[in-house]
Amino acid sequence: MAPIFHILLIIPLTKVSCLDDPGYQPNQEFGLIVGQDYIRYDSRNSDVINVESTIDWANPASIRAHWNDVSEDVLEDEVKSIKFDANYEFEHGVITSIDAGIAISQREKSKDALQIANGCFDVDQFEDGNAAIAANANTCNSGIDFDDNIFAINSNNGFLSDVAGDFPRDFVLIPQLDAFIEGIGQIRNQPDWNELLPRPERTVSNSEDTTAFYVQVNMEGETDAFTWTGNAGFRQVKTEVASVGNAVELLSVEAILGGSEGGLIEATFSDPSFLTKSNDYSNFLPSANVSLDFGDGYFLKAGAAKVITRPAIEDVGVNRNFNYVRSTDTFQSGGNPFLTPYEATQFDMSLEYYAENGDAFSLAVFRKSIGTYISTTTVQRTDRFMIDKLDAGGNIIQVPLVESITEKSNRKGGVVNGFEVAALHYFDYLHRLFKWLWYSS
Repeated sequence: MAPIFHILLIIPLTKVSCLDDPGYQPNQEFGLIVGQDYIRYDSRNSDVINVESTIDWANPASIRAHWNDVSEDVLEDEVKSIKFDANYEFEHGVITSIDAGIAISQREKSKDALQIANGCFDVDQFEDGNAAIAANANTCNSGIDFDDNIFAINSNNGFLSDVAGDFPRDFVLIPQLDAFIEGIGQIRNQPDWNELLPRPERTVSNSEDTTAFYVQVNMEGETDAFTWTGNAGFRQVKTEVASVGNAVELLSVEAILGGSEGGLIEATFSDPSFLTKSNDYSNFLPSANVSLDFGDGYFLKAGAAKVITRPAIEDVGVNRNFNYVRSTDTFQSGGNPFLTPYEATQFDMSLEYYAENGDAFSLAVFRKSIGTYISTTTVQRTDRFMIDKLDAGGNIIQVPLVESITEKSNRKGGVVNGFEVAALHYFDYLHRLFKWLWYSS
């Protein structure tokens, strides 16, 4: 059994502006000039956060941002496999031996998702669109004065002291994490705001069972011009995939505070319902290889095969992630239990030369015909919900909610043709040159 990984994420992110800042302007709101400045974050479909802003967000003297959220994913990955290989050697014409075997594997990967009930604000405290109760309980885009003892500066720590450049070397730390969590709870009127709760829609267990059988015939022979070796065979593979989780349906979306407060929205979901999806596919994968030895280090090699690459087991789940906090950035993403493998038919041929001193040179051509591949697809929908929004005159108007939906899907491939040139040369004579230079100096 593979080890179980616990991932605990606490990302502090509270925007703070200070009236004592000499650069403060009267028309600033949360540190940004109203109608002029903006900052946008987008971490979807990438390992790198994309940031767009009119301010110097990379300079910690210009911006301090925190987002208070706590989540934990408990991951378990278990693999069981058995394999049997056999080899029968005999001589019958050009056939020298036959290899055969069978392999069976079972893999199950699960994720239990936990997260706090609310992000930077408690939706339940917004009553009938009135912020009377929630105004002091909302840590989204709020200026908050904490006890200075909660924080510390990592000054004089030699951070990147051996690297030249003008960049920040001192950062704000939160050594008193318990006091910080307690302070956030007092502001939110939620002492237990950081309690982790199950997230059924993101909890999933995926399984992948494979059974494979192969046969390969090994051959060799010779002619007056060359000797040769080769093999030909096939692999038959059966794959069964299943995903078990919980499905939720997005029922409604409403704007909070009449479309103000940075586009905050409240989304209502259905109760989780147990969901199981399964898929299976079989693949016949033939292959052949041959190598002609002309002597004196010259070889001509060729190979052809049909190959597959299965989808990542994480991508075939029924789980979905929903982000419906602000109307300006609503999205959902999830797996696709009906993904099928990458499929390709490939051919390679190369002329190779191997010298006695270890040098090697080759010229190769190849062709890869890709039948299908897996890509990430994002579509936008505007036909499901209408929400309130304030126009330029402060009037409430109805606008469609823009939703981004991302998932993996199979797409038709294409053909790739190309060639390769390679050379390997040993510079074993350079030591004589260096030795001569040493004597000359």
